[in-house]
Amino acid sequence: MLDRLSFDVAVRGPKPLKAADREVNAVLTVSAHPLPRTAEVIVFDRSNRAGFAAVKAHVLSAVDAIADGVEFAVVAGTTTLPDGARLVVADQRTRAAAKAAVGKLGRQGGARFADWLGRAAVMLTEHAGPHPRAMLITAGTRQEFAEAAAPYADRFLCNYVGPDSSTEGVEDGVHLRLELPKHARLRFLRQISPRQVDLTDEASPLGFSTGTWGAESREYQLSIEIPATPIVSQFLAARATLVRHGEDGKPVRLAHVNVIAQMEIPLPVFEEADDGPSLRSGGERIGVLPSASANAVNTGFAEADAPLVPLTPDATLRPAWGYWFWLDVGALVSASVEATPMSLQPYLPANSQLTVVLYGFPGELGIDPASATGVLEMNADGSARVLRQPSIVEHPTRLFFPVRTPRELRPLRLRCNIYWQQELIQSQLVTANPGELKSTVDFRIADPDDVPLRYTPYQYSASLLLDDDGRGTHALRVFAKQGEDVLRAEASISGHQLTSAIRMARGALSRVAWGNEHPWREEFTYRYALPPSVEQVSNDLITLAVNGYRLYHVLVRALGRSVNENSYDMADRIADALGAPGFVQIALKEGAQHVIPAAMVYDLPVDSNAPKLALCQDFLDWASRNEIPRSPCLQRQCRQALRPNPNVVCPGGFWGFRHALGLPASLGAAPAVPSLLPHDGGARLVGGVYEDFASTAAHRDALRELLPWKDYRLGEDRESTLAALKGDPQIVYFYCHGGVSGEVPYLQVGRRGGPTITPDTLRERRPRWSWSRPLVFLNGCRTTDLEPERAIDFVSFFVEDAFACGVIGTEITVFEQMADQFAEEVLRGFLVHGEPIGAAVTRARISLLANGNPLGLAYIPFVSPTVTMAPLRVP
Repeated sequence: MLDRLSFDVAVRGPKPLKAADREVNAVLTVSAHPLPRTAEVIVFDRSNRAGFAAVKAHVLSAVDAIADGVEFAVVAGTTTLPDGARLVVADQRTRAAAKAAVGKLGRQGGARFADWLGRAAVMLTEHAGPHPRAMLITAGTRQEFAEAAAPYADRFLCNYVGPDSSTEGVEDGVHLRLELPKHARLRFLRQISPRQVDLTDEASPLGFSTGTWGAESREYQLSIEIPATPIVSQFLAARATLVRHGEDGKPVRLAHVNVIAQMEIPLPVFEEADDGPSLRSGGERIGVLPSASANAVNTGFAEADAPLVPLTPDATLRPAWGYWFWLDVGALVSASVEATPMSLQPYLPANSQLTVVLYGFPGELGIDPASATGVLEMNADGSARVLRQPSIVEHPTRLFFPVRTPRELRPLRLRCNIYWQQELIQSQLVTANPGELKSTVDFRIADPDDVPLRYTPYQYSASLLLDDDGRGTHALRVFAKQGEDVLRAEASISGHQLTSAIRMARGALSRVAWGNEHPWREEFTYRYALPPSVEQVSNDLITLAVNGYRLYHVLVRALGRSVNENSYDMADRIADALGAPGFVQIALKEGAQHVIPAAMVYDLPVDSNAPKLALCQDFLDWASRNEIPRSPCLQRQCRQALRPNPNVVCPGGFWGFRHALGLPASLGAAPAVPSLLPHDGGARLVGGVYEDFASTAAHRDALRELLPWKDYRLGEDRESTLAALKGDPQIVYFYCHGGVSGEVPYLQVGRRGGPTITPDTLRERRPRWSWSRPLVFLNGCRTTDLEPERAIDFVSFFVEDAFACGVIGTEITVFEQMADQFAEEVLRGFLVHGEPIGAAVTRARISLLANGNPLGLAYIPFVSPTVTMAPLRVP
């Protein structure tokens, strides 16, 4: 619980090596800096023990050392200075007042460390800035201090300062850990400034001990013996990492640097051969490249000391060893480990930037979070150049990520995601089995070369990918925009936890819709068939919020573990990134087992076990004026959002009322969906309706009046519906009944008891809308047991086989009264007003809410939320 310093390590050298050289020499400069403080409480031990005068002098010195702008206080026994039990901002006046008050104080009773630190904790808990600290200045022992400070170890930094201590930052037990390439040997490691110390024989399991640090810089000379000249222009000679023991006994990394040696030898070059172009280095032919001229995403591995020489796809990774995982976009190379190389067509680019991010699986290929993100920029020929390299390897077109294998030799995995404007466009599962390295694309809504075709003025706030690891757990991968920076986070979630949270969220929707959690049956009554009371709407929003918050808790509680950040801090960062309304993608990879009810996620603090919860007063005020769409709650600007009360629920906490959500399914072999959908000056709507609904005729007429359609065909039975699917419509609309027969989902149009439509029925008719890329709307009313995981077969067919841009579906069954209004609002926003589909769905949810119905949260947009159709003219 010592005050932590921040460290950085820089390297000078080594000099370029000649072919005969066998030594690599470099100088490491390690610098330690006090962490910037935003709040500090000095605890003054006024107890009746020897050394009181020295303790008091240290307190005065510590007050003098507080920088302007830092919030501070002095806890002196039962007194808090200079302004009662609160923090004040440090300046010349407040420091002088505190020192004057301290100067008047004398001894006061016995030592009560726990009480004093508890008072400090109350003040620091209310402070939101980084690195708050409590500093106990005492003549007591470290053991007394450690016992009293233990409860606060995870809440703020806690210092012990004795009479002979400095009030400056201090760090004990710092070690320098060296990792060398295979067959290399450490000749010596010496501290050469400010004094000379030979550390060569000071190695421990943690590294080479460097002792206790204050705010200072030291230089270390490092000498490494290498066995032979590598056949590369540069190689990793050493990785130096500064570590300390963590509170849990595990090493904590403070800083690191890579020592790169440069060789005075030519780079490997490409040359022509009878059987195609090949790569030569040092006279040895390494591999023949395919003659394909198309562009592709290439991935692979390389040894840590030879990054420019890729391993072949049949290589085996050694246990407990460091490697490079590399990626580039360009001509297909023979060492690429792609299971199915993607040949991409050249295009005229817009200098689009792609962010490549690695994620790991627990206990498998180890990834350094600090070196897990790189950036590429597209070239005019469809290839890409490096804009930001995640590691120390210099290369103009290829990204290099450091990875490490575990000690046990077994199948290993990592996930490589490619993002554009925080939108996941491609995800690859990379596997390393003995004798086989392979990368398989299992999510794709665009290829890198398709990115300019997806140009949109809308940037995503975040992208989430839920990844089943095949072993009973799931990994949540998060990539978000946080100011000018990006946020990468991941978490492991047990399958049981996730299934339970999803079931509870959908169960809450069911209770709100028909009064219980059982699948809908004919005898269940729709609770919103008549206008509801304010009390009903309030209670239902509270029910949804409690279950939505529990779902949010399951998703975010483990975020941060992969980057050594506690879950509270990471949850706060996620909340900041997703606070303001924005476009949010929840990607569904091929074979997705779970569909998160994303609209139900509730992220404002709520006491889910409180005996009574209330609805946000700001929301009630705007509702009383019939102005819910303009409520600051939906912009997260109301009083509850700015100062959350866990006993209050605000509709703005639901993602479905605040964000433009999209859950796009992977395209499979289908071409990428452009952000702006084509049309030829009008719009076409085709599909089918269920004639037994009482409102079918009125709803059909309302849709007809929405636009002067160029084609409007809603079949009245199964055959006329399937026939209507020909051509190039903009909207494919099913106002239908549905369910599951055995394990096969079905849709029913026409009359009760008639033939149904199943995914194989659609495949037999082979609709393909390669030009219009329509939106498919499955408005399934009074369906039975047709949950999203079962309906995903329809989504996959329409997107992968029929080339739709996406599908609108439902979490639970819906009822005609709300289904009519919701569909009309969505189509009006998407077609008439030119809103992105995610925004149109959100506006339709809010429109239902403004009419006293919260069940718009039951709709799911299986589509990229930024997909837009140009506004169509209405006479």
